[in-house]
Amino acid sequence: MGQRIGGPAAGFFEMIDEESDEPDIYSAGLEAETVTVSATEHISRVTECEWARYFREKHPTVGYLVACSTDEAFARGFNETLRLQRTSTLMEGGSECDFRYYSVGGSPTESEEGGAT
Repeated sequence: MGQRIGGPAAGFFEMIDEESDEPDIYSAGLEAETVTVSATEHISRVTECEWARYFREKHPTVGYLVACSTDEAFARGFNETLRLQRTSTLMEGGSECDFRYYSVGGSPTESEEGGAT
């Protein structure tokens, strides 16, 4: 335990902020704004999401479970010190998804490896 799996927290934050010229299954229909980025924290808001629109219309009882419930596990798979705090999701009827990924434990040097934007 305590071993980092995929890389420093800053590397995860850079990865989720990357913009591609070609929308993919995760970014198509997504309107997102990055609020804060540091070596140990990433805060963003999503105000439009095709996944949320689809599931609210077609399968409202399972949308969160299928599309949102694994977000923190995804981050921990990259780096086990990462956590997710979220108080609202579009999938559950909120006006936005508020993501706050942050790093717990580890040394500041580990968190800062890979640089932050």
